[in-house]
Amino acid sequence: MNESGERELRERFERMRREDLAGGPSLRATLAGAQRRHARRGPPVRRVAAGAIAVATVVVAAVILDFWLGPRDPRIDLAATRWRGPTDFLLRLPGADYLRTVPRLDASAVTDWRNP
Repeated sequence: MNESGERELRERFERMRREDLAGGPSLRATLAGAQRRHARRGPPVRRVAAGAIAVATVVVAAVILDFWLGPRDPRIDLAATRWRGPTDFLLRLPGADYLRTVPRLDASAVTDWRNP
């Protein structure tokens, strides 16, 4: 780049910096506006108190509704019912009754191996 092109580029950047500074507010004005907005919102104690009141209102409403509706009876007694699925037959094993009992050996079933 030649010397005249560099000078022109510097002038353009300088002009853009001036336009940028002229278009936006200063830092002091921005900070002062933030402080004014913060002062208008009130101290955080008021916000915390408002939140606590809202939570207390919801809790009181829930207690009143629970008392007003009364105790609820269960509609289905699950302990008295037994559900049988359509594929329960697949779980039944042949000879399952043999698996549930312990075999007994009485005197007639015992073989005396000492006397052939």
